[in-house]
Amino acid sequence: MADQVPPDGGLVTYCRGCYRVYAPETVRTLHGVGNPAHALRGGPPEWRRAGLPVITAGDRS
Repeated sequence: MADQVPPDGGLVTYCRGCYRVYAPETVRTLHGVGNPAHALRGGPPEWRRAGLPVITAGDRS
């Protein structure tokens, strides 16, 4: 899946689990293949409230 990430933009990952262990692991994987990424603190509701952009798989052409 990491090969489907556009190489020219940063990514933000998040984990819906109660311990949020998968987001940092995903960041390490993305860094390993040369993609800039960060783990989101909080969650999608906080992100949206801050007015930050959201792109989903359905938004890509």
